[in-house]
Amino acid sequence: MEAVGEMVTPGEVVGRTWDVKAGRGTYLALHNNTVYASLTGLRHTIPPPSDSPDQRPVIEVTGHKAHGPVPEPGSVVIARVTKVMAKTASADIMCVGQKSVREKFTGIIRQQDVRATEIDKVDMHLSFRPGDIVKALVLSLGDARAYFLSTAKNELGVVSAESTAGATMVPISWTEMQCPLSGQIEQRKVAKVASLHSFIKVGMKTMASTSLHLLPSLSKFITPLSQHHTHPFPSTTSLRFPYSINTIFLHKPLSLRFALTESDSPKSTEPDPKTLLQQISDSFDLPPDYFVQFPSDLRLDLNDAAFDLSNGPVLDECGKELGETLLNLSRAWELADTSSSRSLVAKLPLMEANLTGTAKSALGKRLISAGRRFQSMGLYGQGETQKIAKAMIAAGRALSASSTSADVDKQPKDKNRTLKFGALQVEITPEKANIGAAIAFVFGILSWEIAQGVQNIPESSLQYANDNALMLAKSLRGTLLAIVYSSTLLSALTSVGLVLLGIQIKSDMASLSCSPTDLAPFITATANATAAANYLCSQFNAISNKLSDTTYAVNNTYLLFSAYLVFAMQLGFAMLCAGSVRAKNTMNIMLTNVLDAAAGGLSYYLFGFAFAFGAPSNGFIGRHFFGLRDYPEPSRDYSFFLYQWAFAIAAAGIASGSIAERTQFVAYLIYSSFLTGFVYPIVSHWFWSDDGWASPTRTDGNVLFGSGVIDFAGSGVVHMVGGIAGLWGAFIEGPRIGRFDRSGRSVALKGHSASLVVLGSFLLWFGWYGFNPGSFLTIVKGYGNGKRGDYYGQWSAIGRTAVTTTLAGCTAALTTLFSKRLLAGHWNVIDVCNGLLGGFAAITSGCSVVEPWAAIVCGFVAAWVLIGLNKLAVKMEYDDPLEAAQLHGGCGAWGVLFTGLFAKGEYVSEIYGIGRPYGLLMGGGGRLIAAQVIEVLVVCGWVTVTMAPLFYGLHKMKLLRISRDEESMGMDLTRHGGFAYVYHDEDEDESIKRAGFMMGRIEPASLSLSPSAVITLEQASPSPITALPPPV
Repeated sequence: MEAVGEMVTPGEVVGRTWDVKAGRGTYLALHNNTVYASLTGLRHTIPPPSDSPDQRPVIEVTGHKAHGPVPEPGSVVIARVTKVMAKTASADIMCVGQKSVREKFTGIIRQQDVRATEIDKVDMHLSFRPGDIVKALVLSLGDARAYFLSTAKNELGVVSAESTAGATMVPISWTEMQCPLSGQIEQRKVAKVASLHSFIKVGMKTMASTSLHLLPSLSKFITPLSQHHTHPFPSTTSLRFPYSINTIFLHKPLSLRFALTESDSPKSTEPDPKTLLQQISDSFDLPPDYFVQFPSDLRLDLNDAAFDLSNGPVLDECGKELGETLLNLSRAWELADTSSSRSLVAKLPLMEANLTGTAKSALGKRLISAGRRFQSMGLYGQGETQKIAKAMIAAGRALSASSTSADVDKQPKDKNRTLKFGALQVEITPEKANIGAAIAFVFGILSWEIAQGVQNIPESSLQYANDNALMLAKSLRGTLLAIVYSSTLLSALTSVGLVLLGIQIKSDMASLSCSPTDLAPFITATANATAAANYLCSQFNAISNKLSDTTYAVNNTYLLFSAYLVFAMQLGFAMLCAGSVRAKNTMNIMLTNVLDAAAGGLSYYLFGFAFAFGAPSNGFIGRHFFGLRDYPEPSRDYSFFLYQWAFAIAAAGIASGSIAERTQFVAYLIYSSFLTGFVYPIVSHWFWSDDGWASPTRTDGNVLFGSGVIDFAGSGVVHMVGGIAGLWGAFIEGPRIGRFDRSGRSVALKGHSASLVVLGSFLLWFGWYGFNPGSFLTIVKGYGNGKRGDYYGQWSAIGRTAVTTTLAGCTAALTTLFSKRLLAGHWNVIDVCNGLLGGFAAITSGCSVVEPWAAIVCGFVAAWVLIGLNKLAVKMEYDDPLEAAQLHGGCGAWGVLFTGLFAKGEYVSEIYGIGRPYGLLMGGGGRLIAAQVIEVLVVCGWVTVTMAPLFYGLHKMKLLRISRDEESMGMDLTRHGGFAYVYHDEDEDESIKRAGFMMGRIEPASLSLSPSAVITLEQASPSPITALPPPV
């Protein structure tokens, strides 16, 4: 007697293998012994024959035979979302109640009909996405063309959704679903799936469950990535037996194969990949000019499909033959060549038999991504695009599901100990770890010897003209000792860590190795083949998990070390600023640098990081992770926040140099918090976030001009933002007193210490190796592009980036040196240091995608850009003590444009994906340079409309500039309680002591101080310093 159950939907659990057998319309997942529905229909339980040795009943799901159902108000429908907009979402209705429709009905879900509560807070893009399967209630026939649908009940909403990896996601709360392959969490309006009445055996007992829901059973322990989620999940589940819930939940990625169509064939749940590939070939039987006749919007969708098909290391993932076929097919779609597309697609079924498991998985994911692009084209012509989309998505799912069992018995072709995880390649051996430890040990010894040499410099050799110089010399020696001792300690820790890592890897490999003795019990009989496979899989999974952890640790450590280097640039900024201002303002400028880091840290924590990287967003500004709430996420850790904070305070530090020596302290506090908490994060979101409107890494592939803006480490995002902000601050404040005489002639107000400028420049140079190479964020990633061996990967690109950074800075320094010698007639170390930094600021945008020779061109032009802007600033009577606006703003803008001219196609493909436009002068067309021009204009406009009103408002409220008397006397004395340099002369004359308290110049003829010998630095000031109080 057949028992007819309730309606089930695709992906719903219908039983366990120890209780039931899978029949038609169901799918068996071997790795967790669970039976799932693959059709929308009624669940039937068929009892076994009485004489059968297996007394388990058969579970079947059959579709309904009724034809022509029409949605009516009050009926429940199953629909597929096709388009999501700000206020509405469109969907194609597939089932009405328990019956499949035979014609097209369109439904519209309005914003007010998504949820029953908090209607004003509903975000359509966070509730649905194209391709989602939703269960909804029909409200009415809205406009005679589409039905109004509602999901404002617990049991209504998304019942099935696919991740970008092509896997069916599982719900973990009422608002979130998780990809079992990647662990990525996406937000949805999740429905509570209908209950399942079944018997579930746990361990050795069989106990009844009267109401076991799919969502609670999948809400925990889906993958190792989600084992620690504690989302509150309301449910009416009532489990009437004691059991360990871990035993019935999924522990491995699940890729459900199902069809929302009626079928009675047992093979419908296990499609043949070759047959499905042939269906793709048949779907391309189109007129020769079919693609050429596409309108412009469909041509863009076709180009996006071409990008998705060939994106990433296609040759490495798919093999040479299949990879070249996909690349050629991608080019044919870009050229709208229908005939070539048909002939290339026809090759795919012939290649299927020779594909490895990795190649099948890669091909499946690419077909799914490209198929979705065709699906988004809608109905065109006679529906050919939808036919192509359906065939590609079905074949992609079948290939992804079949790849896990392919090539189990094949021997690996590569005998090297190289493990591949998609595009990630890891080769770690104890020998390499020991070599690295030896190098670190040698470097530590050299650092220690240098430290001892500096430490042993006798005090008697530190004889200078006055105590100021003596104190400066001691400070420099102390700084150098701190650097070399830190290098020694870091080298020692690195050496010990690498040795321990090598020992651990060696022991892990020994414990996880397979020997013939281990496999002997399993290979003696064919009956034990399953057990042998399980044993091998358990061993390989253990290795995979351990090396995945090691890879994550190495990448995270690399990012943290880069963050430390970038933060060390704050010390360089402080030294550079201190040396570039006059002695009477040294304490003030040092305090502002500390303020940039402190105030910027809090503002970036509370608001800035959320605005910059709070995904998902609307492309303009992020809206999540305020105060690091719900952070970290699976793809990013706290190290990423620390690294981005170091970038944010660097932008604030740039602006502080432009307005030095004349700005009130409260103005620093306001502008620094506003810049790091709002202005800079918005710009970084546009160009660096995965959701930014101009980002080259947009997750939806809809990048600006097909390329996005390539600003790798921030010539525009960091340097232009800081430089333009400083430009407006200095312009609104006006020049310092005495900087220009009444006739407009420039009067040099030079900084008091060239030594501090040089020290700051070298510290910035050192930190730039974390600024540019660190922007890769990870180091363990293989490219394997075929032309080079497995030795070539992201670590090679990081090395190349360090080289281009070095060459650009060196070229700019030398160009500035000789140019200023010709123009001014002397060798000026301050100009050389500024030229060096200008070259670094310029190369920051394209450091990862240009050749070393191009970096020399970048540095050469950057030097002349800086010289020219300095000449222009003098003519306009613009005063910038550190030349920050010219150096960072001007050279940064040149660096952004330079990338659009000289970016190399091979390097762009490695970092941003195959098929991206590259430099104009390298033969890549004009799309990239157009995007770069857009960045320059947008950054200038955004910083102008935000920072200029802020500085102007502070100016009007008299909170921006200090008084003339305070500026003449110096802010160290008037605002900070004393000077940065304090010393006492042996002469007891109080007047001499007051004069000597200032920085003084000592005549070579005599070392004794006298009133006539002391020349203060305020000769250009209209208010002579004669009434300074004695130091406290």
